[in-house]
Amino acid sequence: MEESGTDSPAPKKGTWGLNMKKFVGVISKSILIVLCFMAYLVIIPIFLLLMTPMYLYRFFVKIAQKIFKPEWTGMVSPRDALVGLDNTSSRCECMITLLLTMKGDPDMKKVLEVFQNEVINGRNSKGELCYQKLLNYYDTWLGLYFWKKEENFLLENHVHELDPSEYDCIRENNNTETGVSEEQLMKILGARSTKCFPHGVAPWEALVIRNYKKAPGQLHHYKANVPIAPVERMGEKDCEFALVLRIHHAMGDGYSIMKLVMSNLCIGALDRVPKAPTRRISPLTLVLNYLAIFFLTPYYHFLQFILHIDKAMWHLPSKKLTKQWQFSMTERLSFDSIKETSKKHGVCVTATLVAGLSGGLHNFLREKGHHKKNNKIMRALSPMPWKGHPMETLVNHWTVGIFDIPAHESCPRKRLAIANESANRLKRSPIMVTNFMTVPVLLSVPKCMTDLYGKNWMTTMIISNFPGPDFACNALYDSHYIDDVISWVPHMRGSAGMGVMFQSYNGGVRVTISVDKAIIKDQTEVSELSNHISQEFLQLRSLQPTGAETNV
Repeated sequence: MEESGTDSPAPKKGTWGLNMKKFVGVISKSILIVLCFMAYLVIIPIFLLLMTPMYLYRFFVKIAQKIFKPEWTGMVSPRDALVGLDNTSSRCECMITLLLTMKGDPDMKKVLEVFQNEVINGRNSKGELCYQKLLNYYDTWLGLYFWKKEENFLLENHVHELDPSEYDCIRENNNTETGVSEEQLMKILGARSTKCFPHGVAPWEALVIRNYKKAPGQLHHYKANVPIAPVERMGEKDCEFALVLRIHHAMGDGYSIMKLVMSNLCIGALDRVPKAPTRRISPLTLVLNYLAIFFLTPYYHFLQFILHIDKAMWHLPSKKLTKQWQFSMTERLSFDSIKETSKKHGVCVTATLVAGLSGGLHNFLREKGHHKKNNKIMRALSPMPWKGHPMETLVNHWTVGIFDIPAHESCPRKRLAIANESANRLKRSPIMVTNFMTVPVLLSVPKCMTDLYGKNWMTTMIISNFPGPDFACNALYDSHYIDDVISWVPHMRGSAGMGVMFQSYNGGVRVTISVDKAIIKDQTEVSELSNHISQEFLQLRSLQPTGAETNV
């Protein structure tokens, strides 16, 4: 037989097998989607039938409160309740911590005056008081949560200087009169982070810490300190102090609290407060999204709650966590540098931030000899502001999604690719809408039921990414220049043993870490983890993209 003059090229080795694997994967996914949808067609009607008596019970208890307890403020909304299931007089797992470092020496009389006039007595555009939640605590009655006014409320009990006893954790080798260093402040905040409140007291406080000594940046100093015009303030001295706001998540989400600080303590005008980051989608995409919600929600719930439960080494059962946290933070990073890195590699900014975190975690675990155990992808529950977020009050108006944290991956380019795919998948997923709508359905029931399922058992960590003002601000009646704005997210109820926040302000960004002592016992090691994360962002900035990434 004669050979053909135009032989067909041999198929690439492994191509057929790879295509067959993809085909089987698509078929398997399609079957799973159909099975989940059919299961929901059976489960949802039964669920709603069983829950209807609970909704009616809530309705009648709400009426009973207005009749028999009219002095109470009112029933706690389901979204407030979901992040307020802990007992603030015995265990605080849901406290948001916000730190403002400011130039000068604080005048406590002025601090109290600002809080009284601008916050407690602050009014919205309709002339209504904005922040009445700050005068209330929450408690249960007939199995449901209600807001009750704190008796004999005194602002001085909530806004004050840090008690001298709080310095005990840093007194071993240093005299507090010489100042509080950045590392010492982390110890103070970590020890304070889960401190409880007496019963009947509104769960929030503002603490003033004098003589704060910030650490100079060693790795990113030349890039992260954005030049600003010099400011002169009456009585301002060459020193700094820290204003720490601890507020329970039931009172409001991170965006509400940041808005309160920026508009009522600092810049004043609401139109200068960064808007809540929300998705912008076309009408056609909106229609497709709602169709996807109907057909795909069962499948995504199966992934979120069952199939993709975090199996990483740091995802410990809730009962093994100490519920005592240690705080740390990276150096001040240049936000422009992070955006340049994102553009160079063709990924979103969130992907670069997550990749920097993942690389720092990977290198830290490898240094500690845990590289063999670090073989599973970590996952993070991420609360995000939802569209239509109210601007003039404290409220919880958010949805949640889950990010992949590729700390197990040794290649930085692969970490960037995984983080970017995770962020893009979340943007496309209908789960964001579904999770927003599901909260009232699941949480409008008595406490005995919400205690069973109102917790996070799926992820190693809670993570949040919040853009602060991209300009310098002054605070306390324009008398103090704000050097930095930094925040920490709570771990919430459940098995998350770590919290991570990406907080930007005036051209810089910090990555803050809070870790349960069951995961990292030593404060020094938590600081080492933050240093690894800072170093990883330098590595990403110098990392050259591959040809494929350049063309993205």
